Amino acid sequence: MAQLYPQKNPGRIKVRRHQLTLAKVKWPDTPTAPTETQTSHLWLALHLPFLPLEALGCQQKNWPIAVYTQGSREQQIVAANPTAQNSGIHTNMSLSAARALVPSLQTVQQSIDSEKKYLRQLAIQAGHWTPDITLLEDGLLLNIAGSIRLFGGITSLVDQIQIWIFKIAINPCIAVMPTAASAILCGRSGEALIVNSKKDIRPAINKLPATHLITDIKGRRLLAQIGARTIGDLLRLPRDGLARRFTPNLITQLDQLVGDAPDPQIVFKAALKFSENFSLDVAVSNMTLLQPLKHQLLEKLCHYLYKKHAQAEEMQWQLTNDRGEISNIPVLLTKPNRELVSLNELSRLAFENTQIKAPIIAISLQVNRFSVFIPSSKDLFEIQAESRSESNSIVEKLRNRLGKNAVHGLRSQADHRPEKAWDRCDPGQIGTTLFGGARPLWLLETPKSIRVSNGRLFFGNQTLSIQQSRERICSGWWDNQAVRRDYYFAETASIKLWIFRDLDSGRWHLHGIF
Repeated sequence: MAQLYPQKNPGRIKVRRHQLTLAKVKWPDTPTAPTETQTSHLWLALHLPFLPLEALGCQQKNWPIAVYTQGSREQQIVAANPTAQNSGIHTNMSLSAARALVPSLQTVQQSIDSEKKYLRQLAIQAGHWTPDITLLEDGLLLNIAGSIRLFGGITSLVDQIQIWIFKIAINPCIAVMPTAASAILCGRSGEALIVNSKKDIRPAINKLPATHLITDIKGRRLLAQIGARTIGDLLRLPRDGLARRFTPNLITQLDQLVGDAPDPQIVFKAALKFSENFSLDVAVSNMTLLQPLKHQLLEKLCHYLYKKHAQAEEMQWQLTNDRGEISNIPVLLTKPNRELVSLNELSRLAFENTQIKAPIIAISLQVNRFSVFIPSSKDLFEIQAESRSESNSIVEKLRNRLGKNAVHGLRSQADHRPEKAWDRCDPGQIGTTLFGGARPLWLLETPKSIRVSNGRLFFGNQTLSIQQSRERICSGWWDNQAVRRDYYFAETASIKLWIFRDLDSGRWHLHGIF
């Protein structure tokens, strides 16, 4: 860990690296939480100089080990552990020279994918202190401006982060600066500083080598020719001259360092995933004995959802029996949910129709699809919202009890043919509304013939009375299912019907009942 000690300037604290004790420091002449103007933007850069080793799990080795990569001409060392460094191995050394120097040197090829995965894991852990995290090539960048008061001040927050990272990384460097670019620069330069005011950025970076900004050989040769050795030298030189000799991008980099140009960062968003399981000491055949375990798993899920400000869009239980067979039990949700009571009831209904073939030895709960939780506010339409929520709850219960395909809604389709003007859908979905005549609630799947006798139509033994108005439908010629019909309203003493006359055959059919 590092040791902090106050400087004469109250806005700057120097962090000593490679120490194993951390002194508690009080900010001289400053409040416990710095003012909003000081901390509106405060970035913590976490530089990991041994990332290639740590990503491959080689950081705890006591023998010389190095990570190499394939260069343009030969294989080169990109990282070596302290034991190898003490033997003379250093970065950019050729692999053949390193092996000649230390015959016992163990080497591993660099894995960029492993480094990215390792950084993502660190970012998830660092989410304990702030959700605003950016992945760098060699570390992390944390925006801690909104976390200072929560964790008791800058010193306390840095203290906690240091304790965490020094347990898992080799000689990491932490730099806290008001701009992202200056924090990254100080971290990569090994300058472990805490600067919380923009006016202190220049004194903190003035003496850093200019080669940290200009890395190409031609640019470094030009730096030597003009005598610019430090960042301070670059800041003092005329801007137009720098832009001509180097690139306009250098001016932008200098402005981003001191906070005179915007420097947006891409925020890392971890993919949400929940998977928890319980292994039973004794196999059980009675499903009711699993209820306490289900309740514990659902409590863990709800705690995870509340912590991530999310809702579950789908859930799935898995039961493993003593034969090694796995049974999947999905829980069907009509809308995202995060309430323990509701999820517990829906899970109970989903388990009711589950038949197990052998005793259960393990149970697990998995959620892979989530949505952002947006708290609802009460308004004038609260009653309607509650009624919709109740209808969704009924649909969820029926689906989990009877199966997904047993419960569905109906929606209209853009087709004038009555038998093709509707379709099954998820409950609540709305289709295209067609403007036309009235339609019966009960539409026969297949039209039935109507008996005609002596010029009169009969429904059973009752004579049909037909209204004069008609609706002609001629459609479907494009899909070889053409219809040419005249629809009428007909009724008896007890029922109202919807009938049509086929214009091609002249026959009458019953198509719907009102």
